[in-house]
Amino acid sequence: MKVLGIDRKTRRFTEDYNNYYTLVFSAAYSRTCNIEESKDICQEVFIRYYEKIEDIITPRTWLQGAVRMVVLEHFRNRERDHGIVDESIEDAAASAKGNFQDSRILIQQALEELRKSCDVRDGALFELVAINNYTYKEAGRQLGMRERQARYRYRLVANRLTRYLEDRGIHSLEELL
Repeated sequence: MKVLGIDRKTRRFTEDYNNYYTLVFSAAYSRTCNIEESKDICQEVFIRYYEKIEDIITPRTWLQGAVRMVVLEHFRNRERDHGIVDESIEDAAASAKGNFQDSRILIQQALEELRKSCDVRDGALFELVAINNYTYKEAGRQLGMRERQARYRYRLVANRLTRYLEDRGIHSLEELL
């Protein structure tokens, strides 16, 4: 474990916070669709980051993983606190057809599978462009890519998502609606 001086640790934290807050917030917001919850998630992620900053080699990768964990914890706590929905109801809802909620669940499942099967940066790129309406240039800047790289990698991810949905019998967006 490295030990950074307090000034150096604070400077590194401030720099990383300024560089990655938008990325962390976007990832949280794309999963919660709630600004206040996303702010709370960001706060928790950066608190954890500050506590472990001395051991972190690649901040972006660590923060992307941390935001996933904190979002998951957030939903588990919210579900426990409010008794929202248990898994058996979600599974039953996902099997029904023609319902908007079912479509949303199917899309969420597709995105989760996509996150599991692709590079962390590719998943974040897709979320920034498709969900948060970033341009390729803006998303690429956030993820350390050139605009052309971002455009190419986005297309690869979109094709994977399309194949996933086609494997489940969905050949157009209209079928989801």
